[in-house]
Amino acid sequence: MFKPALFLSFLVLGSNVLPLFAQSGAGFILYGDVRDKALNYSLDDGSARLTDRYFLDLKPQKFKIGEIVINIPETFDGRFDPDRMEVRIKDKAVPLRSKKLDMEGRRIELVLAEPVPPNAALTVVLAGVTNPNFPGIYKFDANLISADSTPILRYIGSWIIDFN
Repeated sequence: MFKPALFLSFLVLGSNVLPLFAQSGAGFILYGDVRDKALNYSLDDGSARLTDRYFLDLKPQKFKIGEIVINIPETFDGRFDPDRMEVRIKDKAVPLRSKKLDMEGRRIELVLAEPVPPNAALTVVLAGVTNPNFPGIYKFDANLISADSTPILRYIGSWIIDFN
């Protein structure tokens, strides 16, 4: 007697093709002070040693933003392409006055040409990134410098990125 459900389960389980999904979200955080400040992100691939593109989301703020500073973890041995960094609001590129990659200081500085108004959700896009050589979890810190009369560096959260 032919059972379609049994045949279908053998077909699915016997198949070597598994769906692959790019990583996204804020990650799964069990402990630590980052849990309440976790920021969303997505990656095109997320595999170690491959070239990738990162989409790092920044939550809307109550102040005008003049600069974005991203701290790179000490253990991250990947490489960034400063010419392929941009900031977007709703998929539209925001003009930048300057982009600086300082691997000795472990930071990326993106200075906006014009301040971004309050309550605007931003996405930092880092393209052409070579992921680290080894899988693991890396914490990138997000800091913003306000475009007010007294610019202040403010920690706003972290991206907890997991590479396979």
